[in-house]
Amino acid sequence: MEKKENLDGRNLGSGPVGRWIIYIDKCTGCGECVDACSLGLLYIENEKVKMKEERYCSECEDCASACAFRAITFR
Repeated sequence: MEKKENLDGRNLGSGPVGRWIIYIDKCTGCGECVDACSLGLLYIENEKVKMKEERYCSECEDCASACAFRAITFR
């Protein structure tokens, strides 16, 4: 089973909780999603993506589209 977290780093266990899911095993920390976020809500910490304030997310999905590793999904 892949380890999942939402973008603000809370562990989600085995099922989706919330709007955004990050598959941290797939995240390489490349920062493409950070660059794609027009609101500046994403950052890299310990080589993994995190979100500052999920409530401000516009749900545009640009970060998920920018991720070549499909580490971010919208639910």
